[in-house]
Amino acid sequence: MPNVENESESHINPAANIQADVGAPPRNEGVPIPPAPVALDAAMVEAIRSVVAEAIAGLTTQGNQPTPVVPTAQAAISNDYGHAGGGTYNQALKAISSMRPDSYDGTGEPVKVSYWFIHIERLFRNIMCTEAEKVHIASLQLRGGASEWWENTGLANHPGLNWNMFKTKMIDRFFSRAMREEKRKEFLYPDNRGLKVTELAAKFNHLLHYSGPDMMSEEQKIWHLNEWMSADLQALMLRHGCTTLEQYVDAAFQAEVVLEKKESSENIP
Repeated sequence: MPNVENESESHINPAANIQADVGAPPRNEGVPIPPAPVALDAAMVEAIRSVVAEAIAGLTTQGNQPTPVVPTAQAAISNDYGHAGGGTYNQALKAISSMRPDSYDGTGEPVKVSYWFIHIERLFRNIMCTEAEKVHIASLQLRGGASEWWENTGLANHPGLNWNMFKTKMIDRFFSRAMREEKRKEFLYPDNRGLKVTELAAKFNHLLHYSGPDMMSEEQKIWHLNEWMSADLQALMLRHGCTTLEQYVDAAFQAEVVLEKKESSENIP
């Protein structure tokens, strides 16, 4: 007679028969059976391999990539500046030439050499080139006595000559320290007797370039020009409220007109 109890139990729990057949240990009650892994076809496997390979290649390339170098003109000028060899140097020279740089011949007001350097350095701001190349390009703009001085001093053959040395040598030659000091004293202690406001402003702007770097702010310019004014004008300009030199000159001119009208009315018999 068949064992109904065992047969019923096997019918209700088929997993028990499978475990008995394969000899697997009985599973714990309440633990879910994990899902079977998804079968991958050949196309999916190849796609995954391709993505991983690309990622690894990218990381390797990024790690081995050299640090970017900012392009600059080639240091291909000989010590005597006899020739320019680098293509980028030629580009820098062409760029400067296209801006029509001012030349300098060593004549005129001594401060002219300072103006010339301001002009040349402004052109160099957006052009990448070495110190030696700057000196070479700037020396090409020298004319007359300045060019003769450059050739006769032998500075062109100096292997360690940089831009600051070139600038200092030029200014000391054409705008001597003694002359700069003399002009500075004239600025600080001027003789302005009988000068109108417009004349004072013109003289002030001329000597301002000899005053030194400490006179660059508008506030300092206004203060010194005010010191140049007569006592009567200073009294009228006591509360001028100007923030630029140009505003102060305009206000001083108006104050001078008022003062002259007042003096004229007082002199009428």
